[in-house]
Amino acid sequence: MVDLPASLTRSRIVFLTGAGASAPLGLPTTAGFLKRFVDSAMSRRLFGMPEGVWRLARERLSQRQPTDIEVVLQELEAVGVWSDRFASDFSFFQSAMDGFRPTLMEKGTPEIEANGLADLLARDAQTTFGEFAEWNRRLAEAIYDEVVACYGTVDSGAAADLYRGLLGVMDQFDVTDPIRTVPFFTLNYDIAVEHAVEALSLGLVDGFDRGLAGRKWSPAAYTGYIEHPDSMTVVLVKLHGSVRLGQTVDGRLIELPQGTHRDPAPHRHALLYPSLGPKLLDAEPYRTNYSILRSCLMHAELCVVIGTTLRDTELNVLIGGCLEENEKLYLIVLGPEASSADVADRIGCDPTRIGGAVGRFEIEDPEVLRQGQGRTLNAIRRWWMSRSDTGPHRFGTDVEF
Repeated sequence: MVDLPASLTRSRIVFLTGAGASAPLGLPTTAGFLKRFVDSAMSRRLFGMPEGVWRLARERLSQRQPTDIEVVLQELEAVGVWSDRFASDFSFFQSAMDGFRPTLMEKGTPEIEANGLADLLARDAQTTFGEFAEWNRRLAEAIYDEVVACYGTVDSGAAADLYRGLLGVMDQFDVTDPIRTVPFFTLNYDIAVEHAVEALSLGLVDGFDRGLAGRKWSPAAYTGYIEHPDSMTVVLVKLHGSVRLGQTVDGRLIELPQGTHRDPAPHRHALLYPSLGPKLLDAEPYRTNYSILRSCLMHAELCVVIGTTLRDTELNVLIGGCLEENEKLYLIVLGPEASSADVADRIGCDPTRIGGAVGRFEIEDPEVLRQGQGRTLNAIRRWWMSRSDTGPHRFGTDVEF
C-alpha cells in the first residue's frame, strides 16, 4: 500500500465518479458511446477494412442487443484471446476434424482420401480462426481509437459550471471544520475535473510532477502531498487512466498534449479501456491509484458515488472490503437510476450501508449556489447527517433529491 500523508487519508468525504457525471457536458455514457460509435464513427474507423470486420461489427454492435460498450469490449477481448490460442494450435483442429472421417468413409470415400480431406479442413479452420481473431482485434482497436477521440475534448466553461455545484461549494459543507482536501477518484478519461478546478481557482494534485522536460506522472505527487491550511485542494486520481496520460517506450508515464490521437508514436496511451473483462491492476498508474483509493476509504466516513452503477469487479471487491473493515464508512450513490439495493448486491455488502440519491448531477443555478442551497451539496449534507440516524434519510433506502 502507498504510504500517504495523513492530510490526505483522514479526509471524511471521498468522491467517486463515472461516465454519468460527465453526461451533462455532452460526453456519452457507456450505453451512449455504443450508439455514437454505430451512428457516426464505425464507417470512419473501419474504412478500408475487410468485409469480415464489417460483418463482425454489424453482429457485435447490433442495436437489437440490450447492451453497451463495456459488454461489447468484454466479448471482443475474450473472444480474441481464445481464438488466438486455438489458431496457434493445429493439433486442436486436427482433433476436431477427425470427427468427419467416419462420415466421409460412410459415404464411400476411400480412407486415404478421407484423411486428406480432414487435414485440409483442419488447415482451413485454423486459417478461419486466425482471421476471426484478427477481425476482433481490428474492431476493438477501432473502438479504442474512438474512446480517445470522444473523451479527448471537453468544454472548460461547461465543466466549471457543472462542478461549481459540487467542488465549488464544498467550503460551505462544514463551516466549523472546513474541508481543505478533497480526494476525488474517477473512472472517466476526460479532463473535465482538471478544467473545473482551474476555473474555480482550487488547488490540484493529479499525479503529475512539473519539470522543465514536461510533466511526468509519479506516485510522489501523492505521497508528498501537503495540505494548504487556507484553501481547498482537489486530489484527483484517475483510476483507469486518462486521455492525457501516455507511456514511453522505457515505461515512464508522461502527460500528452490535449487532443492527441490514440497511441501517438513512439508513446502509447495508459488507459484501461471500458470493458467488463478482468483488469490488470499490477502496473502503474493503476496499482498506485487503487492503493490510494483503499487508503482513503479505510479512513473516510462517506463515499459519494456519482454517475456509475458500479459494475467493475475489481473496484467492487475493493469497496466491499473497505466497508467490511471500516465500520464508519457509508456510501451514497447519486444518479437518475440510483438503487441502494442494486449497489449493495453488486458490492456484496449490507444494504443499510448504502443510500440511493435519485436525481441528476447537472449544472445548477449560480444564484442558488451562492445562497448555499445547491441540490447536490444539500443531498450530500442530508445523507451525511443520516449516518448516525439523526438525519432525514435512512441508509438502505432511495430518496429523490
